[in-house]
Amino acid sequence: MSKEKSHSRLCRESYRSHGGRIWQIARRTRRDPRELLDFSANINPLGPSPKALSAIRESLWKLPHYPDSDSTPLRQAIARRLSTALDSVVAGNGSTEIIHLFAEANFQGKGEIVIPQPTFAEYEAATRRFGGKPRFVFSGRKWFCLPFDKVVARVGSKTEGVFICNPNNPTGELIERNRMLELIEKTEEKNVPILIDETFIEFSEREKNSSLTHFAPKFPNLVVLRSFTKMYALTGLRVGFAIGHTDMIEPILRRKEPWNVNCLAEAGALASLGDEDYVRRTRELVQKEKLFLQDRLDRIPGLRPFPSEANFILVSTQKTGKTSREIQSSLLRKGIIVRDCSSFRGLGDFFIRVAVKRREHNETLIKALVEIVT
Repeated sequence: MSKEKSHSRLCRESYRSHGGRIWQIARRTRRDPRELLDFSANINPLGPSPKALSAIRESLWKLPHYPDSDSTPLRQAIARRLSTALDSVVAGNGSTEIIHLFAEANFQGKGEIVIPQPTFAEYEAATRRFGGKPRFVFSGRKWFCLPFDKVVARVGSKTEGVFICNPNNPTGELIERNRMLELIEKTEEKNVPILIDETFIEFSEREKNSSLTHFAPKFPNLVVLRSFTKMYALTGLRVGFAIGHTDMIEPILRRKEPWNVNCLAEAGALASLGDEDYVRRTRELVQKEKLFLQDRLDRIPGLRPFPSEANFILVSTQKTGKTSREIQSSLLRKGIIVRDCSSFRGLGDFFIRVAVKRREHNETLIKALVEIVT
């Protein structure tokens, strides 16, 4: 492999690094993946809804058949819940597929794509894949809050798209609806497409007053993204959806692959939507355990947890003198996986991200961190 190709591959792997690499880590460490505690993937600690598991089992008879190519039953259920038209909804093979379809449908390879940092790596990956020019807007280092005014000011005549994660990954910051509407109106004036990723918003107690799902069909430039990966823990089945104005959704529907959502994924997603008690229990657990985890992390000398509206916590390790990679390696020897955040632009080498899990698992993490850094 030439030096240029090798450098290109390393750069690509760097900005596309993700958590949830349990299979690769299990192979590398020769461990049973079921014996690993994975805090690097931010998934509902209750696991999938019992109703979803039942629906999946009852749908096994569908396996010899192709799924509905347009995921019509799932899209209809989402449209009814959000009181919108079927043509305003698209289902995807995970929310990541929709991010790339959004980029394919809207980026012409001539303009700039505004991406606040630090944030989810797939926005940059999709931008580069379809020839866009990423224009990063970095947050202040004190609290890593979205530099909102800078983002608004950055939208100009050369802008071809905007990505916003709300709540943001990995910081957990949630932007209020009024501020988001201000940005959307600014992009609408300039005819700039904008994708708001609300993958984690269902874990927030402020979801009702912050989400833009009910506003999305009203703006001709807006797509709002949701997922069944995080709240509903259908991670391995890969299913997500987006809602938006038909002018935004139609080009995405036209470009997606046929049969992109499999039969079992659709059955699990449909059942999950109807399990409101499961969502209520999840929120109660996550809020309780997040407070516990933040408190215990804050008591460990040298660690600094950041406030979060999601089901994960960003933690600075700088005052311990240990880098995120060193802490990640030490925890892995104890069978615990955390997210080394050094691949996030703007963070550096002293941040880890940990998911909120059940009490016994959270206590295991805290005990291990105390042994490593004190």
